[in-house]
Amino acid sequence: MMKAYSAHRVKHYNYTELLYGLCLTRTCRNFYNGSDDEADMRVAAEACLNHSLSQEYGLKTRVTELNCYQENKSKFEVDWLDWAVTILISAIVALNVLGTVYDVNRDETKPGNSVLLAFSLRRNWNQLVAPPSEDPKLVRLRPINGIRVITSILVILGHTPLPLVIAAENTTWLENAYEVTAFHTLAQGHLITQSFFLISGLLLTYNTQLYAEKKKVTLKMFPMAILNRWLRLTPINIVSLLISSTWLKSTPYGPLWQECIGNEVHDCRNYWFYNLFYINNIIDHSQCILQTWYLACDMHMHIVGLLVIILAPSAKVRWWLLGALYAVGIAWPAYNIYTMDLDPTLLASPTTMGKFFVSDPTFNYVYKRTYANLPSFIIGMVFGYLVYDWHQRKVFEKDLTKYRFIYWMLFPLLLVVTTSAAFLYCGDEPRASMGWRLVFLPVIKPLFSTLVMLIMLGAMFKIENFQRSILEWSGWMPLSRISYCIYAFHVGVLRYIGGTRTTLMHFSLSHLMHDYSGITMLTIQVALFFYLFVEVPFTHLVKQAFGIKLPSKEAVNGTAINNGTANGTAGKGTTANGTASNGTAVNGIKKNGDLNGSAVHSNGFNGAAVHATALNGSAMNGHALKEEITTGKDKDA
Repeated sequence: MMKAYSAHRVKHYNYTELLYGLCLTRTCRNFYNGSDDEADMRVAAEACLNHSLSQEYGLKTRVTELNCYQENKSKFEVDWLDWAVTILISAIVALNVLGTVYDVNRDETKPGNSVLLAFSLRRNWNQLVAPPSEDPKLVRLRPINGIRVITSILVILGHTPLPLVIAAENTTWLENAYEVTAFHTLAQGHLITQSFFLISGLLLTYNTQLYAEKKKVTLKMFPMAILNRWLRLTPINIVSLLISSTWLKSTPYGPLWQECIGNEVHDCRNYWFYNLFYINNIIDHSQCILQTWYLACDMHMHIVGLLVIILAPSAKVRWWLLGALYAVGIAWPAYNIYTMDLDPTLLASPTTMGKFFVSDPTFNYVYKRTYANLPSFIIGMVFGYLVYDWHQRKVFEKDLTKYRFIYWMLFPLLLVVTTSAAFLYCGDEPRASMGWRLVFLPVIKPLFSTLVMLIMLGAMFKIENFQRSILEWSGWMPLSRISYCIYAFHVGVLRYIGGTRTTLMHFSLSHLMHDYSGITMLTIQVALFFYLFVEVPFTHLVKQAFGIKLPSKEAVNGTAINNGTANGTAGKGTTANGTASNGTAVNGIKKNGDLNGSAVHSNGFNGAAVHATALNGSAMNGHALKEEITTGKDKDA
């Protein structure tokens, strides 16, 4: 019965492989001899579990993996890297304090020290809250900010269950959620990442054409463009990488610390090279800041897209090249699905989420690979050419309000597309046939991106005012500017909450919304700190290195500056979160005093259902994209 129930892998847990949290000194004191030897603790944990399972269910189990944590006793020693990171962060904070004091007290009638001014919190704060640019060439792009922030909010909503479901008390509530249509939007919400690839492609072509108005786009600019992009993305990426490698390991231990935190710490220390050079989406076993698979994809596609723009001798050849890349993005994942028997879309199932997706072949070969996301990026590039051309020919001045009723249908249709995978996988029917899977793949991502494109296009044409006013609201600007930091650090916040938790969590809609609000606010605060102290100062330093003057005080107060591509150079497109969850069983966690617990993987069998498994909510990999146009002076895109 247990195996049969677990066989419906999309919405049921694997009840034959469970994760237990045990306090050996309390729950299992009759079996534990107090030894610190792992073999002795494994024997004690197995005996304790078998005693409980045998009495209650007539089952037996064996422990396959054990992780033990003791209160006030760290598994890790402080090493040179910990000290180096502490010194680095302290130095950055000190520079910000020094730069702010210098800016406040300097004689503004004389030229200032540009390096110190780059670290002025006063200037950087003014830049954060500055209004959008009124440049006519950029006003049309304002809907991007609304799409970016709303998507970011939804991504955090999709990830909110992550630190909670790993210790769920009422796991049937979560399994039943797969039958609720609203949950399908979250479970398949990973499609939302396609909107950011769309925006990235759009801004690449649009910004490059603006640059081409003043200078010729040649191959000579390519190396510096890619270097500029790497330098703009990397400071926050490095800080996130270093914190995940060092400070995160010093967090308090909960029974599930290893699953939430320990694995990432280990992988960041061993596979940092892949993340640093944005090739981490080609390896399939690392959990190191897993959400940055998007950064790798976007970097690769930016390189390919820029080469197409530069090397294509004519517009006709360029369209053929873009068409060929689109075909590759459809054919390659389809080949993987056919030869590896994969799913056509990432499924937020308990089993895959429980392992943070790293062992899921669909995640590795259909979701996070660069080629698998090419269609949306190509659609974005085409969109960028159209927006620029239509702006030049004043096409946007046409009155298209008669199509507003059709426009109002786009958002509901977008929700239908987002939930479409549920009709193939969340019912009681067997797995979808290979034919359906091969049909679903080339349709779902491009269709989602096309609908997002049409929603933005309708706002640009001012077809109606309600949705447009939402997307163009100036209040989105500050959140839009810190969106990169939100996605660089929000998974770390979630891991911390899950790894340090020592009690079971009762699930309900009100509990989820309560935790979502708290996690969102905490993430924004963390992102705001790193935006002001790291991202903006180092962005200014990169601009200085490339000969771009810092904005004056007046410019900062009147112009919004976002991170991204300019001069045909590079852009800032970011992260996505591709994180996961643990579908787990947490049984008998007692925390009335000290924690001296173990996280234990166990295999249960003999045909009955075992209680207390936890479903880890939806997987919705997100990222933030920020772009900037620099054509002599800084503008907001």
